[in-house]
This record gives sequence, structure tokens and C-alpha cells, in this order.
Amino acid sequence: GIGILTGQAGAGLLMTDKLRSAGISVPEIGPDTISRIAGMLPPLTYLKNPVDTGRPLESFGDVCRTLSEDPVVDSLLVYALFESDSVDFANAVGNAAARSGKPSVFGTQGRKRDVDPIKKALKKQRVTVVTSPDRAAGAVQALVEDARARHHADTAITSEPSAKETPALPATPDEATAKDFIGAWGIISPARFVCATHEEAQSARRKIKGDVVVKVLDPRIAHKTEAGGVHVGVENAKQMAAALSRIDAIKSRTRKKRYLVEAMAAPGLEVIVGARNDPSWGPVVLLGLGGVAAEALGDATMRLAPLSAADAIGMIDGLQASALFESFRGAAPRDKAALAGIIVAVGNIILETPGVREIDLNPVRVYEKGAIALDALIVR
Repeated sequence: GIGILTGQAGAGLLMTDKLRSAGISVPEIGPDTISRIAGMLPPLTYLKNPVDTGRPLESFGDVCRTLSEDPVVDSLLVYALFESDSVDFANAVGNAAARSGKPSVFGTQGRKRDVDPIKKALKKQRVTVVTSPDRAAGAVQALVEDARARHHADTAITSEPSAKETPALPATPDEATAKDFIGAWGIISPARFVCATHEEAQSARRKIKGDVVVKVLDPRIAHKTEAGGVHVGVENAKQMAAALSRIDAIKSRTRKKRYLVEAMAAPGLEVIVGARNDPSWGPVVLLGLGGVAAEALGDATMRLAPLSAADAIGMIDGLQASALFESFRGAAPRDKAALAGIIVAVGNIILETPGVREIDLNPVRVYEKGAIALDALIVR
């Protein structure tokens, strides 16, 4: 929470608007603090935060110190124009910062020869001085973003693969290999069989209870649905034969087709979870709503890896359609904790696995209890 003190109301409103627009809290201070400050200032000043003194007065330093001591204030932002017959700002702001131990920024404007001594004095007390209300708010925004980044680095926990040894990744992993790999990191995917012939695919269908999904298994075909390589709701041998024939007709550099026969998952809320090693930013994790329609909907959030569970929940809550994860129109709430686990795991994979350029789990289907990755693409 940022405590704002100004000697001019307009600057206070400008800084408050800029910080709140950036998602930074400017909280209302407590009634005891308001009461104490009210006794130091004339009427018709604003006291709840930002605190406006009307103009810098003799009590400016006491007001500054009192505001800095309020429990909701984590950092202090003070702004006042320089006036030669006014307050000793170096003393007023410096003492408040020193006594509270809270990071502080002082904004002012005036002639360089008047402002420079204040800058020099406050620098010794670890107070940043900038020369406009807009830049002062920008300095506080940078301070908050740095604090968030430090907190993220301190709380994010990377993990090793769970339960079993991670399988090796070939140069061009196919979907089955990718799912085996993410499974070692705790990400669930449907029961499946890799088949080299029509006979093996028919046998796999009989082994799986209920309807199945049949897919072309070729790492060179990234968008299998568009290529006609995904057939859902296959119930019997005749439908299986038709699906396999359509897969065989797909043009591919692979001489002989292979097939992935999977259990068909129940309907659920579909999302995309992805990650890439970005050349500028490093490991970046993405969550988007919509599964196969994610690009059309354009509802996504991104974070840098590694991620904590709280970071992952924050990504879910950051979606424009995050209400769909709650009890929306009578539907049961979705298991955000299970989805968060997948997000964290994907971040750890992209961070910890040498040579992985990109991961794409699309769609991931989220249920009342649990979540499952229906497709997996890993690019070396």
C-alpha cells in the first residue's frame, strides 16, 4: 500500500490515478491516523489518502511521519513544490523515511539550484527524489514492480519430475512421447495405445472402455485437427476403420502412418497451457481460455518461470473470463488447484529441461475435480 502526501491537491490526484491505474494499492488510512493528522491541519483538506495539506505548512514533517507509521502504508510518496519560505523537505521527508524504515520517494519542482541540495540531502537518507508528480508516481510503480519480482523469485519453487524417472526426449517428440514426458512431471493425460497397424488400433479400441479418440501420430503434423488427423467419439470397428482410412489419406513425409488410440475424456472447461524459451525474456508460461479456440478468443495471461502455486492461481484469476472457473450459471466450480499444478509443472519443465524450446498443452480440460491434458506438443 502506498501512502501519498502532497502540498498541492492536483498533483496528489494525478499520482493516485496513475498508481491505481497500474493496479497499485492506495489504501484508505486508519481512523486513528486520520484523527491525528486532522489535528495538525486546517479544515478543508483531504485526509484519507492521498493526504493533502493544502500547501506545505510547519506541520508537514509531523504529518509525513504520522502517515508513514500507519499499518496500511508500506511505502511513502511525497510531493510538494519548492517554496523558499516553506518547509525543510529534506528534514521532513528524511526523518519520516528513517523512522519508519519504509522506502520513500519525494517529488518536487523548482529551480535546479534550489532542488539540487534537497536531492543531495535525501540521497544520503536513501530517499529517491524526482522532479515531477508523474515521474514520482512512475518511480513508485518501478519500486512496486521490483518488489513483486523479488517476492516472486523468493517464493517460486521449482521441482524435479515426480514418481518416476523422466523418459528421454527424441529430437522430434511425437504426442505419445510428449505425454509420457509430462506424465513424469505429474500432468495427467488420457489412457492410450500407440499403434502401427489397423489391426493394432482395432485391438486398442476394444481394450479401452467407452468411446475412443483416434489421432495421427506424426511429430511433423503440429495441427492434427486441421489436417483431418483427429477423430472423436469412435464407438465401433466400422467407425474405427473409417477414421484410420482418413488418417492414411493425410499427405505426410512419413512413409507409414502410426496411430494414437485414446480414451475419450468427458466434457469440461477447455484451456491452453503453454511455455516457450523466449530469446528476450527467457522461460515464459502462458494460460489461455478456449483450448482449440484460444487464438480466436484472445483471452490469455503470461508469467515468467519459475512459478509458485499462488502465481498460477493469479494467472487463472487474471483471465477476462475467470468467472467460468467459479459457480457460473449453476455449473460446479472448476478445480483451479489442479490447473495451477499443471501450470507450475509446465513452468518447471521449460526451466529445467535443456533443449526444450516450446511446450503446448492444448486443450487442457478442467473439471470439478482434476484436470487432464488432451494433447501435448513439445518442440526441441
